[in-house]
Amino acid sequence: MDYALASFDSAAASNVVCDTVTKMTNFDGAAYMGVWYEQDHVVNQGFQLDSWTCTQAKYSNLDATGHFTVRNTSDTASFGNPFGVTGTGYCPDKSGQCFVSFFGAKTTAPNYSVVETDYTSYSVVYQCDSKQYLWFLTRDNIISDALYNKMLGIAKQKLPHFDFTKLAARDYQGPKCHYESPTMILQ
Repeated sequence: MDYALASFDSAAASNVVCDTVTKMTNFDGAAYMGVWYEQDHVVNQGFQLDSWTCTQAKYSNLDATGHFTVRNTSDTASFGNPFGVTGTGYCPDKSGQCFVSFFGAKTTAPNYSVVETDYTSYSVVYQCDSKQYLWFLTRDNIISDALYNKMLGIAKQKLPHFDFTKLAARDYQGPKCHYESPTMILQ
């Protein structure tokens, strides 16, 4: 869900303290493919307006080298037709440290770190460059407070330098959303 990763030097220059995400040892790219619904993100991301809602991340077409297609879609606050952008992703190994890019940008360092996932219900994703980014993703669009609080607890435990006051209000997901059809998503 990121466009590019700046160097660690830019984080230091902006006084951002990045957390070191413990690499996974058994990340399963095939199990990670599919549709994820965004439940929360940081404010003022720059590439995603805070007023956008019904946001989905769709990962498909994983090949044997770890490359795949990324499709991010959202609705406006008026719940019109979904709009989005398609990019590329690459998870070169089982660490959960991936490269995601849009508009042909090249990333030289992982910019999509899976902090923790169970593949079937939730994923906590982190990036840090000149700003910290955090996403709570779920397989179901509408989730329980218990699942949201589980993701928040994981993030608080594993990202001690993250400023949780920067999280937006929980994203709206539900009957007002106009999601792309699964056949459009996973082609």
